[in-house]
Amino acid sequence: MPNTKSPIRDSPEPAPHTVTMSNGIPSYPGDERLEFGNGAYMVIHHNGPPSCVATTVVPADATLVIPYHVHPLSSETMTVHKGELCATINGKRVMSSPTTNGGILHIPAGTRHGFNKGVSAEDLVFTESTEPSPDKKRDFFGDLMRVGFGGSPEISVIGAMAAFYRAGDVVLCFGEWSPLWLGRFLGWFMGGLLGDTLGLAPKPAVLLKRTKSD
Repeated sequence: MPNTKSPIRDSPEPAPHTVTMSNGIPSYPGDERLEFGNGAYMVIHHNGPPSCVATTVVPADATLVIPYHVHPLSSETMTVHKGELCATINGKRVMSSPTTNGGILHIPAGTRHGFNKGVSAEDLVFTESTEPSPDKKRDFFGDLMRVGFGGSPEISVIGAMAAFYRAGDVVLCFGEWSPLWLGRFLGWFMGGLLGDTLGLAPKPAVLLKRTKSD
């Protein structure tokens, strides 16, 4: 059972890795909440277990679509706490939920994948862990949420591409046929050239919300 009562409530410096569960959503001291819009949000875990990066929460009446892409240098593990997460992995559809496969979905480095919210009437809640370099993934998510979404459900494509380009480990794919050089070129052209060099990417919005530990 998770520890739902922190022993360090009165401490000015909360101990890391002390998890609190609320409605199936894990939280740690110093979490950073960033809004997608339409009630959906991401919580970046700065003080969770070392590889634990972020938890995404999508209301039952909202949608989630993460386009097909690949991380050449890092692997991901998704843990679904509530609802259903649909994944396309190397062209095959996979459903993950707490009752179907324990909610665990592992994606090795170099694997093409994308996600969308399932048809469950529940909210979707899932946590992502990354190896190696989870800190870089946290930085990427913060960058993407600020310049790509800015708290709005309408994504800035150039802002998102700029975040992809700066991360250096996100390559968009257009199917199994799509060569990685094409995704890298698109990232450089839209994110590096148009977004960064020419300054067309939105400036980071101020979205940081720290949860209180007391």
